[in-house]
Formats: sequence, structure tokens, C-alpha cells
Amino acid sequence: MNTTSKHFADGHSAVRTCFFLIVLMLASSLSPLLSAAEQPEWAAVEDHQSTGVIDFIPHANTTFVEAELEEGLVFDANRTFTDASLSLAPIWGSSSSNGTNFGIHSSNQWNGTHDQTNGIGHGGELTLATQDSLGSISDFETTVKTASGWMGVGDDHEAWAIVQPSLDTMSTQSGMLLPTNGSGANYQPLTSSTLSALSTRGEGDLVANMTGCIRSPSYQTPAFINNYTLFFSHWLALNSDDAAWVEIQSNSGAWTPISPLGAYNASSTHPVAPPSVWNGAHSEWLNATFLLDPHVSLFQESIEVRFCYATGASQAPRGGWFVDEIVLHNQGDAPGAWFHGNLTGNYQPNAEGQLTFALDFSNQTGQSVELEISSNWDIEGGAQDYLTAWISFDNGSTFSPISNHPGHPNRGAMCNGVFFNGPDSSNAWCPVIYSLPWNTTAPQNVSNVLLRILVQTNGWNNFGGSASSGWEGVFIDDISVWLNRGTASQSKTKLANFTMQPSLNNGSADGWLTYDGVAPNEWQWIASQGNNGPTVATENFETHFELPAGWSLDATSNRRWEVGATSNSSGYGPGVWHSGNSGAGIYLDDEYRNNMLTNLYTPEYTLPVNSTARLTFRSWVCTEASWDGGAVSISTDGGDSWWYLPPTLTGFHDQISTVNSNSPFYGEGIIDGSNVIGGCENTIRGFELKTFDLSNLSGMDIRARFTFFSDQLIELDGWYIDDAGIEIDVYEPHGTWTS
Repeated sequence: MNTTSKHFADGHSAVRTCFFLIVLMLASSLSPLLSAAEQPEWAAVEDHQSTGVIDFIPHANTTFVEAELEEGLVFDANRTFTDASLSLAPIWGSSSSNGTNFGIHSSNQWNGTHDQTNGIGHGGELTLATQDSLGSISDFETTVKTASGWMGVGDDHEAWAIVQPSLDTMSTQSGMLLPTNGSGANYQPLTSSTLSALSTRGEGDLVANMTGCIRSPSYQTPAFINNYTLFFSHWLALNSDDAAWVEIQSNSGAWTPISPLGAYNASSTHPVAPPSVWNGAHSEWLNATFLLDPHVSLFQESIEVRFCYATGASQAPRGGWFVDEIVLHNQGDAPGAWFHGNLTGNYQPNAEGQLTFALDFSNQTGQSVELEISSNWDIEGGAQDYLTAWISFDNGSTFSPISNHPGHPNRGAMCNGVFFNGPDSSNAWCPVIYSLPWNTTAPQNVSNVLLRILVQTNGWNNFGGSASSGWEGVFIDDISVWLNRGTASQSKTKLANFTMQPSLNNGSADGWLTYDGVAPNEWQWIASQGNNGPTVATENFETHFELPAGWSLDATSNRRWEVGATSNSSGYGPGVWHSGNSGAGIYLDDEYRNNMLTNLYTPEYTLPVNSTARLTFRSWVCTEASWDGGAVSISTDGGDSWWYLPPTLTGFHDQISTVNSNSPFYGEGIIDGSNVIGGCENTIRGFELKTFDLSNLSGMDIRARFTFFSDQLIELDGWYIDDAGIEIDVYEPHGTWTS
């Protein structure tokens, strides 16, 4: 625009506006009549121009490109520059050298030095590492010592691990004294095992703002709670703003802090800790005792305890917390029981032993009413020697049986969920249940019911089991009545307990002998035996597994998952791991065994709200198709309950378990190798990538469980996993990888 026209426009804004409105009106009226091919010369036409591909070659030993490009784009003077874009891509060229290759399809993968990067996730791509506070997937190359069945929870639960100070010297920057051995015989009546202790040193010294707990396995709750105590030895190496404490799980599943006898030694304002805690530094192992009676509910089947720590904001490192020689002891009931038989040999042949009790069943009505008698037996059983139960509502004029023919123990009996296939209860006291002949309406004379226990024996084999050994016969103790057993409204009332010597008077609730013939009656009260006696469970951490920090497994034998190197020298398994030299598998150098059931648990991961996440692992499997195999389940409540991943037959699961109703996987998706083309046996192949989206669980704390099961017949290679864990798409801001 020249000077004259510029001044005209500046001085005639109204004219300029009018001119533009006229042009706009004309353009609007003409636009429907104009096709793309009939645009007037003055109409704007977009024109795209490009420089084309231009290569910039960096100078040697530089880490960036800085360059200027002149006259890269040329356009007419009467056109307007409206938009531009720039795209960059590296130039990949082949090297003439025989150097080392890295990447997804290379055997080296991304081996090298990772600093906040990850080369085993996302299908093998090199990525920034998941944010450190959220955990990571494991390649199983680095392990710590862990205890069977113990499981960590909380943001920094990976700190929990077993240490052996006398074998592996611990170094600390805290300046605090650390134990040089396990607590050993520091607490009586334990033995002098001294090598190992549970500790928070799985990743070295504790630092500021860490929290984590480790929960014990489940321990069966004694039926008779009396002076139920938790003992352990411990050693503190903590700062004054830290906290250590113990919790117990209630019957509802909630965790509650508990206080030791003599109280904790400090108070805390830490947001995750209770008001009273331990902190400070010890110079020796000290003992702690907790009374559990007030914390165990009626009908609570099991208990778990957990040890928790939380560090404050002070920056000085901490040596940690050490726990050893855990004892759960219950004093239980005083002894005393009725016994029919011989304490030192065979019981009498052709016996007709009758024992009668007068019991009051007043107010004992419900949808189901049952009698429970605790029994311990070593008797021939079957239709030869047995115990039967009878009741009378007419003061003994008539008795009616409440036991099934031929009586107890028949050919075997259930005992606390275990079937004893034979006439010997293996010195275990077992509840024997009888249905009573009423429910919501009680019969007449229910306040004076006579219960008769009858033991009958024949003339031969007057012992239980394959040979006579020790005492032979049958004990009974603790007569109780159940109402609505197994329901939310269940109740249990004890009617007779034989801790005191009975008077043997007729009409006594403690029992008396009745006799209506000449056959032997060997019923006698024994002061040294009885149900619900003392119980003890111990843990000294001398037995352990090698697992990545935060991982756990439960097993009672060597038929279990294990972590380490593998080879196919035996002809079984993949021979090598997908990455590195270690992974997790079932019998790493051999075929798996029959009747296996073993669980391997990942750490607990916290999924941020609205985050995307997935379970990921490399899998190599070959099992008896349909009958054996593996499955994966998820827990969102710290490991209290588990649900199997829904069957997904398009890549994750091989099939649904349908042939073995006794399998824990029955009706669930399994990974068994049945989809390997040509069969999984003797097939050279790599690991499969398995992923399962878990984004719907965002905002939760989750962990995965890998379960392997085998039946009685046909054992093959097993299940091998590598590079496993839960992948969360929240990353560190920067990182480096060096080959």
C-alpha cells in the first residue's frame, strides 16, 4: 500500500468499513453460484510448499544439531504466510562394522546401564522408567531373602527382607549400632538359631518419608483362647521422628494397632502411625510381649499380625528395624477328658462302654440345632469298634440314636477340613457333629436331656491303625450345642467341660457310668489329656527364599516357585531366560512334580487415579493340557481376597479349565501351553509376551498372584516367567540408557 492510499484509509475509517461490507455482501451472494473450478482471480487459494527432505549431519562428538537454513521456502509477494510446521526424524544408517546390536529383536535387547529408564516393559521398547514411587516390573536379576507366606504392603514395603548379619555384614550411614547376629536364644524357650532376622534393610538404610508393613501368614485361632500372647525380639535403629508398631487383623478384615505389655516408648504424630509407637536406637536385642485375648473375636478362624514402620522428615539415614524369634502361644484350657480304652496297650474286646450326661438345652432353638463333641481316637473303626451317641427325653426310659450307623469313626472322618482316611486321628482333637431332633420348637423336658455315649468293640484287632502303639481307644471332651452353624446368626454354647474330676453321681453334667450287662466298660476320667490344650507357633526366619525385593511366595516344601538360572540340560524348559540370567519357574532344571499348588506374589502397586496400567510378563509354559497349568489372579485388599483374571482366549489364556473339577482353576482361564503350534513338548521357542489391561482398577492398591497347579499324573516342563509386574504409565521426567 502506497503512502496516499494509506492516508486515505487512515482518514476514512467509515468509508473503509463500508467498502468491506459491500465486498462481503457480494461474496456471500456469489458464493453459492461459484464452483471450485470457477473461482475469480481475486479469491484466496491455499498453496502448500515444502523444503523437501534436508539432511543435517552433526559434527563428530556433538550431542545436538544447530543449523540455519536460508531461502528454504519461496512464495509470491502477494501471498500471506499463514502457518508452518517442522518435522524431525533421525537418520538411521547401517554400520559397516560388526558392532553390537540392541533393541526389541536383538538378543541383547536393551542390556546396559539404565538410569530412570526401562528396557523390559512395553513389549521390550526402551522407555522412561515408571515413577519410582509406583514400583516397577522385575527381571529377577537382583534378589533378597524373604520368608514363606510373609507379604509386604504399603508404599515402601520392599524394604522388608531377611538379613544374616554374621554372613553378610551390614553397612550403614546412620552411625547406629546394628545387630551382628540373629537374636538366637535371647527369648526362652526357643533354641539357639542365630543366623537370620527379619528387617527393613531390603534396600539398605531407611531414609525420610518411607512407610511399609509386612503381614504374617494366617495362623489358626485356638478354639479356647486363654492367655494368648505374641512374643518376639527386636532391635531398633530409628530416629526420634520415626515410628514402629504392631497391628492385628480383626474378624472384619480391619487392621488395628495393638500395644505391648509395658507400653511403647514414644508418641507419634506421623499421619500413618498410631499415637503410641517405638522409636530410638537399641544396643541389644530386646523382648516384646502382646496379649491378644481382647483382640480375637468369637468364631474367628485365623489371625494375622503385621509389623509396620514409618520414617519422619529428618534427613539423617536410619539403620532400620529388626524382628526375630516370633512366638504365638496360647495357654488354652486345663486338661481333663473322658477316655474309653487302655493308656498302655490294646483296649478290651467285646466292650459295651456306656457313659451318660445330664444336659440342659433350655433356650437352645434355631433353624438348626447341633451337638458337638470333641474326640481324639485310635480305634479300629468301621463296623467293628465304634462310638455312637444317643439321647433320652424321658429320664432314660428310652434312648434314640443321633449318630449314623455304624458310628464314629467309621472308615475315616473329617477333622478341621482334613479327612482322616482311617481309624487314627493322629492325636488330633476333632469336632464330631450330630444333628439334634428339633429346630425352632424345643421338645418337652429339654432342660433335662440325657446323653449316652456308647463304645462297642468286637473280639479281635482291639487297636486302631496297623498296629498297637501307645494308648488305644477314644477320648471325648467339650460338649457344646450349635445354633444356626455357618450362618451370620450362629452361636455356640458349651454344656460340659471335663477339666475337674467328675463326681460320677447319677444326674451329673460331668457324667457317670451306666451298666446293663456283663461286658467291659472302660470309661475313665483322665487328668493328663484334654482338648484345647496349649498351642504354640514359631517363626525364626532361618528358612527363606531368594526373590526380588517386595515379591513373596508361600510354600511348605520344595514343590514351589523358585528364582534363579535355568538350563535345558535335562531336556525340560526353555533353556535360557527372555532377559538376563534369572527368572521365576517351577523346577528350573527339571520337570515339575505331581500334586503341586504354589503361589508367587508381585509387590503391591499403587495405581494413580485415572492412570492406565497393565499386568505384563514373559511366559514360557508346557504342561499336561487342560489338567495342569497356571493362572493369574488379582487382589485389591492387600491379599485378603483374590479374583482370577477373566478368561481371555485371544492371547492371554490358552483355554478354560473344564476337565478337572478338583482343580482350583476349574471354570477359569489357564495358561498351559495347549496353543503352541505342533505341541509344547520338545519345541524350541521363545517367551510369549502376556499383557492384561488393569486400567479399570486405577486409584487402587493392587498386586498379582501367579498360581501353578498339577494333578496326580503326567508332569512336563512347567511354567517359566520373566520381566514380570504391573506396568503403570506414569513416568520419570528424564532418564538415560548407556549400552
